[in-house]
Amino acid sequence: MNRVLKGAALACVFAALTIPGGAAAAVEIAGLKHLDGTSVVAEEVSANALFIVFSTWSPKCRDIVERANQVEADWGEHARVFLVNFQEDADTVNEFLARRDLRVEVLLDPDAGFSKKHKITYLPSLLAVRDGAAAFRGKLPDDTKPVLRPIFE
Repeated sequence: MNRVLKGAALACVFAALTIPGGAAAAVEIAGLKHLDGTSVVAEEVSANALFIVFSTWSPKCRDIVERANQVEADWGEHARVFLVNFQEDADTVNEFLARRDLRVEVLLDPDAGFSKKHKITYLPSLLAVRDGAAAFRGKLPDDTKPVLRPIFE
């Protein structure tokens, strides 16, 4: 069983990148839930910078596991990666993940409150936060390196 489904089993794409010497990012995480229904607490997502990938398991986002895994491969040495699932229940997410090898943690946004607060209008999307402020918000690029390297390196 992969680490996403072990223990508290987290849901949604959310990545945390640590930048040495930086201040902690203060991202409002109200509304995000773990797959077991417990609320996410700020300490779980505190970092100097965060990448948050938003998605559903719809046909439009059917390749999200591969894309999230690529974000992990590209940034995982320096980052913690999370996937935020948009408005689906834990059973739907667990059923989807049971057939896939997702290597990132997942969080639920059951009422889309978190996504709306951060002005997510397209799925899949990426929100990159650096020092508490949005550094990138938009469609999840096929290759994140050209977009994120100038911001985070």
